[in-house]
Amino acid sequence: MPDEKKEDLNDEFISPEDGSDDPKNPLGEDDQVDKKILAAKEAAATVAEASEIIKSQEEAYANRRAEEENRWEEQEKKRLESEEQANKRLEALASTVLDAAEVANRSASAVTNSHRSLTMGAKSLISAASNGNVRSTIVISLCVALLIGTAGLFSLVMYQMNKKIEQMDLMIVNLGTRSAEVKNSLTTVEDLTKNINDINKNFDQLKKVNTTLSASVEALTAGSEKSKEEQVKLLTDQATNLNKESMKTVEKMVASVKELEKSLDGKIKAQEKSINEQRKTTASLAKELKNFEKKISKNLKSALDKTERLNLTALELAKVKREIEALIILQEKQYLDALKAAEPRQKDNQMIKYPAKVSSLSPKEKKK
Repeated sequence: MPDEKKEDLNDEFISPEDGSDDPKNPLGEDDQVDKKILAAKEAAATVAEASEIIKSQEEAYANRRAEEENRWEEQEKKRLESEEQANKRLEALASTVLDAAEVANRSASAVTNSHRSLTMGAKSLISAASNGNVRSTIVISLCVALLIGTAGLFSLVMYQMNKKIEQMDLMIVNLGTRSAEVKNSLTTVEDLTKNINDINKNFDQLKKVNTTLSASVEALTAGSEKSKEEQVKLLTDQATNLNKESMKTVEKMVASVKELEKSLDGKIKAQEKSINEQRKTTASLAKELKNFEKKISKNLKSALDKTERLNLTALELAKVKREIEALIILQEKQYLDALKAAEPRQKDNQMIKYPAKVSSLSPKEKKK
């Protein structure tokens, strides 16, 4: 704003108004002079304000510079104090570092001794682990051999069982054939019963004929007494002939029935004998099968018990092996940690060498 006012005043001084050259207007000249005076006053005021602003800025700059100088002096004092404290700490650390170096040397000697003992223990553990591996391989091989033996026994038993089952199948086939024969014989018995029924029917017919003959004889006796004897003879002859013929047929039928009964009795007895023999053989086979099953179950139980025991021993050996390996790993880690703790680092080496420099650069020498 003051710069713009200065430019306006300069413009007023530089660019006069057009009506100032007119001699007939004295009032216009006075106005111009008043305006110039006012502009000069305003310019003086602006210059005074600018000078005051410059003075205030110079004072603020001087104050800032003084504050910065004071801060710098305080920082230098703090830096000197920190350097003195660091020197004191380094002097105090020199003795501790030397003591630490002695302790490190002693720990190194102890670590070497522990390393020797660890190597001996590791060797003993490795030998024990190798022995455990050998024993575990032996146990596993024995388990495999027992399993193979049990499998062989099981296969033999199954082979024998298959044979006995085949024999049972043959016996069942024979029983089927015998049962078919029995059925055939039963059909023959049914035929015989039919024949016997036919014979009974014939006897009934004979009875009817006898009754008719007796009735005709009575009628003839009533009709004529003279020819009674002749007719009776004829009738008796006819009756005797008929009775003889019927008796012969009946005797033949009875004989055939007896023969059939004898043959059926013989066949039935033979079939009963064969059935009894087959029952005995089936019972013996069933007993043998039960005995084989019992033997197989006993052998399987014993084999399973042995395999379980061997598996348990193998698991125990594996656990022991794992524990030994874990102990070896732990001892190796402890040994490595001890070596790492005993190894001097670069910083430690510098700290061991550095105290001589600190002692040489004592605060008295710094003051000199």
